[in-house]
Amino acid sequence: MTTDFGRFRLGYKTHQGPRETNQDKVLSIALPGDRWLLAVADGMGGLEEGELASQTALGSLYQSLSDGSTLLDAAQNANAAVTKKADGRMMGTTLVAAVVSGRQAESVNVGDSRAYQSDLLGLIQVTHDHTVAYEAERTGMPLSGGEADDSTPWGTALARYLGEGPEVEVDQFGPLDLIQGGWLLLCSDGLHNVVSADEMDTLLA
Repeated sequence: MTTDFGRFRLGYKTHQGPRETNQDKVLSIALPGDRWLLAVADGMGGLEEGELASQTALGSLYQSLSDGSTLLDAAQNANAAVTKKADGRMMGTTLVAAVVSGRQAESVNVGDSRAYQSDLLGLIQVTHDHTVAYEAERTGMPLSGGEADDSTPWGTALARYLGEGPEVEVDQFGPLDLIQGGWLLLCSDGLHNVVSADEMDTLLA
């Protein structure tokens, strides 16, 4: 689906893959103040009710922003909403979101759903994946090469996600300058695990 938004064109596509339900949810919707919310949430496949978790997160995110919350606070509210909905059950989701205003955007993420931004050289990754391997490296205790590889459980296991508890550490990025003819891409690991940034840039163009 594509939608014209002033000088921008918004589009999204999602696919459930081999699972019985699509645990990825996507949101592109207008906000007060001539802003636009873009968000992707990927319900965690190894946990119960990932589809409900991702839907709950995006609903709470939009409501909080509509009520005047900052994007960072809205992400924390989304975590609280998923935790409450779980009510003791194992339920979680990743989140990457951006609020576009004029030719700038701010972004947040939790988990391994990513934001990419194009510059004159192509797509660059804005966010960081919150995997066990990344968190170990960030805290100065990197895993061995084999353990940190993306093909290993430790390389892809999430260290942070919405619904893990009453509070979660949320990364914030921006303001991001949106260049003329450029791209702002939000995606789950269903895309970036199988398509390189160079391939994504070519496909978008």
